Amino acid sequence: PSSLVAGYADALFSAGQPDQAAAIYQSLIDRDPSDAAVDLLMKLARAQVYSGAFDIGVNSFSRLLDGSLDLGPALLPTILERSHACWERDGPAAGLAALEGDLSRHPELLAVPVVAGIRGFLRLQTGDTSSLADIDALASAISFRPTFGPEQMLASFMAAQIVVPSWAITNRIEEALELIDETCGWLWTSGQLRGMGPQRVSRLGILLSQGKLAVVVVESEDLEDELDLDALLAPHVWIFRARALADMGRGGDAEALCRRSEQSPGIKSWFTQCNLAATRGQILFHAGRIDAAAQTFRQVEDL
Repeated sequence: PSSLVAGYADALFSAGQPDQAAAIYQSLIDRDPSDAAVDLLMKLARAQVYSGAFDIGVNSFSRLLDGSLDLGPALLPTILERSHACWERDGPAAGLAALEGDLSRHPELLAVPVVAGIRGFLRLQTGDTSSLADIDALASAISFRPTFGPEQMLASFMAAQIVVPSWAITNRIEEALELIDETCGWLWTSGQLRGMGPQRVSRLGILLSQGKLAVVVVESEDLEDELDLDALLAPHVWIFRARALADMGRGGDAEALCRRSEQSPGIKSWFTQCNLAATRGQILFHAGRIDAAAQTFRQVEDL
């Protein structure tokens, strides 16, 4: 039955194999394109994004939102997933533009805490601090657990994953680390191991900013061993480890991880491109190639 096949695709996606999941979703849709369920079309678009096929995924989400389908309760998650896809592909300004464009047509959705929180997060990443209160309101909503179950925590813009980097940006480091621990514990007990990946990657970024280089190396290796990393997560894990190794004077090992990252489909992500260029700048800096490092860091600014 199609439901069993779709369930198998869901399992593949959760196991870090979104490309295989996308192929199965597509085959199910091709059986009867005129009768394809909205849920299946959305899962296909999301799997395309997580496979690193950003242009295809963004286009798939845009077709879902072109007004030709009655999305019903899938409207909000589709809007948020498209914003996430644009954010991954082109950066915070693009994610914000996509979200605000959809909210202009559906302003009632701003009453949902996660929506206002995501908008605040995207604004913060573009340098606008006017919506910090919306992020704090989302943090309060997370603590009221009946409102945010594990299924919401697995959304691409999961609630905790909005609050954690926002607190890190605004120097609320200890609170961010505590929320990561709480969220990972919650997801572990609910059996949603895949949802822990983004949280643990955020932890790597915070530890790196604190100069805990050896811990970053160990925890990134543990993360790779324990979870099946998809095309979006894997480059971040490798590049954070490379940044730590570069600062530890192991430039050769760091460069090897950079090259490994370049082989991943997720390298097309705006964030991965920024992190990769910054890491390469660090490698060059520690090698005494100051002019080359400065030029590489300028590439980050251009992105």
